[in-house]
Amino acid sequence: MIELRCNLDRRHIPQGVATELKCHLELRPSAALAASAEGPPAMTNICLVFDCSGSMAGAKAEAAIEAAHLIVDTIHERHRISLVGFATSHWVLVDNACPADTGRDVIRGQIDRLRTQIR
Repeated sequence: MIELRCNLDRRHIPQGVATELKCHLELRPSAALAASAEGPPAMTNICLVFDCSGSMAGAKAEAAIEAAHLIVDTIHERHRISLVGFATSHWVLVDNACPADTGRDVIRGQIDRLRTQIR
């Protein structure tokens, strides 16, 4: 029912060398679902999961936080969003919130709190 497309920014990764990759994911309804009278589901649940370990400190964390802001800014109001951070344990910062009800600024504020959680 859903098509998943994934593109990496590099075709080859050297063996045994630490390498940063960027991955672009695209989710779309399948052709059959898009053509059906029902159309795509009315609501989608999205969960953003953040690695808050020390290895994410600095530019990596900032890039992830900015990407999360973009998602919150562009997500349609009919969808729901959750935000989970993890390192040696996990915690829920946003639990199945509707941007229209909770407000995008509240969700963005919780995303910004991740900066203080990186250990």
